Amino acid sequence: DLSKGPMGDSLCWAGWMTYQKCCGPASRRWSGCGWRRGVDYWAHEYYSLTPPKLHSPAQCQQRCAEDPYCGGWTHFPEDWRPIGCRLPLAGVMSMRRSCLLRGGADENPQTPHRGLLWGPRECPENVGGCLKKDIDHVSWELEIARDVANPAACRKICQCKEQCQAFVYFPADYLGEPDDRCILPQASHAFWKARCLLKSHLVAEDSKWFLPLGNVVSGSRSCPSAAPWREGLEKKVELGLDFTADDRHSALDGDLSRRSCSRTNPWQITFDTEYEVREVILWLGDLEVQEPTTYFVFLSIQRDGRKQEVPCGNVTSNTKGRPVRVACPTSTGGATGIIVSSPKDGLGSFALCEVEPRIEPVACKDLIPTSLIIGALERRVFPKGLAKRTDLGTMAGRACERYGGGIVTFQAPGGERSSCVEALCVPSACLEVYDDHAEDFDAISGRGVWDSELEAAEVRCTELSGRFYESAVKLLEGDDESQPKVVATLHASLCAPSVCGEDVDAVATVALRIFAMRGIILENLPSNIQVSIQNVRPFARWEDVDLDFLIGGFARSGTHSLQGNLMKHTQCEVPRKELTFNWGPLPMQHQLQQYEGFFRQRSEEPRLFRGGKGEGVAFSPRLLRHLWRVPGLKIVIVIREPTEWLESLYNLRAYGCREDNHCGDSYPTLEDVILKDETLEDVRLEYVEFSKSLKEAVKQFPPSSKRLLLVEFELLKQDPRTFYDRVCDFLGIDRFPTNYSFKAHSTEERKAYTAAGKKADLCQHPEALEKVRAFLRERQEHQHIAKLLAQSGAPWVSRRLLLGEDHCP
Repeated sequence: DLSKGPMGDSLCWAGWMTYQKCCGPASRRWSGCGWRRGVDYWAHEYYSLTPPKLHSPAQCQQRCAEDPYCGGWTHFPEDWRPIGCRLPLAGVMSMRRSCLLRGGADENPQTPHRGLLWGPRECPENVGGCLKKDIDHVSWELEIARDVANPAACRKICQCKEQCQAFVYFPADYLGEPDDRCILPQASHAFWKARCLLKSHLVAEDSKWFLPLGNVVSGSRSCPSAAPWREGLEKKVELGLDFTADDRHSALDGDLSRRSCSRTNPWQITFDTEYEVREVILWLGDLEVQEPTTYFVFLSIQRDGRKQEVPCGNVTSNTKGRPVRVACPTSTGGATGIIVSSPKDGLGSFALCEVEPRIEPVACKDLIPTSLIIGALERRVFPKGLAKRTDLGTMAGRACERYGGGIVTFQAPGGERSSCVEALCVPSACLEVYDDHAEDFDAISGRGVWDSELEAAEVRCTELSGRFYESAVKLLEGDDESQPKVVATLHASLCAPSVCGEDVDAVATVALRIFAMRGIILENLPSNIQVSIQNVRPFARWEDVDLDFLIGGFARSGTHSLQGNLMKHTQCEVPRKELTFNWGPLPMQHQLQQYEGFFRQRSEEPRLFRGGKGEGVAFSPRLLRHLWRVPGLKIVIVIREPTEWLESLYNLRAYGCREDNHCGDSYPTLEDVILKDETLEDVRLEYVEFSKSLKEAVKQFPPSSKRLLLVEFELLKQDPRTFYDRVCDFLGIDRFPTNYSFKAHSTEERKAYTAAGKKADLCQHPEALEKVRAFLRERQEHQHIAKLLAQSGAPWVSRRLLLGEDHCP
């Protein structure tokens, strides 16, 4: 509850007025020393200040340590990947009274976003339907305006911008949206990248005080970055043990004073792995000699199997006890230690009291020359077999982790090397598992999203403890000064280890490996070609579809009327848009999200029965087989006498041709379709053989499952009340009230073409009518339909089907 403070009430909450009383040093209870990845500490935030931009968690922790009022911190990396629309409280507060202008209208699918108000550019006066609450139609963002009084003022700002088609307003009571389906506005996402958010208070250590925010890092004030020394020495430093056994340790005891100094010349220390050293800070002691002594600082590096010493700089001893900074070269590629020496010999000519190196992970670009684009960010990936993650022990390597890196062992000229490298290029567990079993995963990857073998590949992927993903690889041509041009795009599925989970960056590196096996090798591409891997995400599953019932067919059989009346039912939520399920063998995440956007109900409201209309489903055995996997889905198929259905469907398609003129100057008559085998869109004589599709529906949804209802259009015409009672009983919802008047929907076209004298009537064309009748008699179509109705439990079958009659005398 964002209206409550850390004490459980509204007294101790955001704002400097209550800071000293509720969040001062006496009340600070940050517990333990640890860095948590993926979560934000829920605490009093310095939201009234703009969070500084810092490039690593270590820098963020240091900024907190320098602030006497700071108790903890959260760092948002440059490649921050948010979870839904989750933001820290500071982010929620900053979005209040904001007006976001969008370049697209409501043609885009809607996503949930609680508290938000979406509106179009233009809206007639006193029309309540113009503003939509708790949803967003995501499209490209033009700009964001702050401190906007109300939605009306936001709309005026939109109307002043030529490109603005819609706006989003965040009211003063906006509390954020925890739903993972929500899409965070880019304006907010971009602002929080590389931000360091300082905190001042936290109650007792408890998981409920941690908010998952993606790949952020949080830590406490008292938990600094670790020292990069070898394990035994670091442990002594942390435990405050005696260093007298080794004189050189006196310069590492952390007292930052001149009380205990090392006299060993040259002085040298070895890191637990390689680091990039930016500078070395020295505290120098008093000397017995009178002349100033010069101290030289070197970095110890190892290249091509040989040890080398790279000079950083030098400093004289007359610093009067103040620390002195020595800058080091910026492209050493990683140092294994530090050497401090003086040319003077003899006792009393060397006094090194403290050494503090400023270290960073080795830059990815210094180790990996070629790059690619994952999403919108540049990434560098070690070639297969060249590098692996390394765990140096329980304490060694902690400095690397806290400085935003990871330790990698890789093959280099002269032998194997271990380095602390930027986290962005540390091989993930996902990539390492893939590399160990690449041949197995690759054998079932690379198929198109419509490949008929995709389902079998998914099953095989699951057997390999893998997960199926979709991806797109684009080859971009251009230079730094021009807009890149897409020269090739490859869409494909890939099987990656299940350990990859939702880490799309890790899966993208797997995609790179797979496409490399198909000839796209970074090192072999021309210098002006860039590889971009986009839209990497897990395939969804048919089991993820949240739908209770589907009106599956057939067109011109009363399906619009059934849909329209169920839309009025108080226990149902039925969108107007067609649910065609025109998907591949495996649904994709954006397809699932699009269908979710058709439904407006929020999760906290009483659950309504979700349903829709998908007329083409009944004709597709493949879709029926897939839809059986949707948990508990019920299918309703309305059947019309085939001859009458063919005539009605032709009249609808011909009317559309005349109205839209999309058929050209002429189109075949109904007699031409029947007698000459011509076609008009989906009007064909062979399609009147409904029983083929119905048999497949009964096969996939057997009567014993009680998930299929076959019902006649004739019953809808003769007795609508009984028709709808049957449907409601089948769905498990209340019957319509006795005073409800059932309405016929989508009859406007029939009235229009009848009034215009354009209605095709088979009864007036005996030759065409006889061919249809013969076609149906030969296949015993009426008898088959009647039998299937009876098998499915229909208590009533029309006279027409039983006697093989049609609507003509």
